[in-house]
Amino acid sequence: MMKIESLEDVFVKVLELAHVRGLRDLEKVPGCFELQVNSEWAIVFNPHKIPIMLPNGVDLPAWHMVIEKQGDFLGIVNPVEIDIHPASAREEFLTVLNEQINLSELPNIGSEFKSKYKTESEENDYSKMH
Repeated sequence: MMKIESLEDVFVKVLELAHVRGLRDLEKVPGCFELQVNSEWAIVFNPHKIPIMLPNGVDLPAWHMVIEKQGDFLGIVNPVEIDIHPASAREEFLTVLNEQINLSELPNIGSEFKSKYKTESEENDYSKMH
């Protein structure tokens, strides 16, 4: 089992989990996407160079991830910092992430992808591609 030891590992492993679950070209996804890590943990990720407003009115900065457990906000991960509280939740999240990466040979579940957070300009740009 690959152990997650650093912030960079966390960020890379979340992106790897998205990839093995069938998410590709994340920068082309309109708005943010939600990745259901397991039945309790979810990540809302902004893969764009601009902030995206979430339904709660908070701007999620570029390349930031919101970490949630059973719908409750527990923290933020970005390429330079992991801020999940309490510390026990951080350790639990890292353990679950490791477990899901190790299960990566499971078939693509597909239901984890929800492109539900869109900016108006991105929605317009995306519609031009079709």
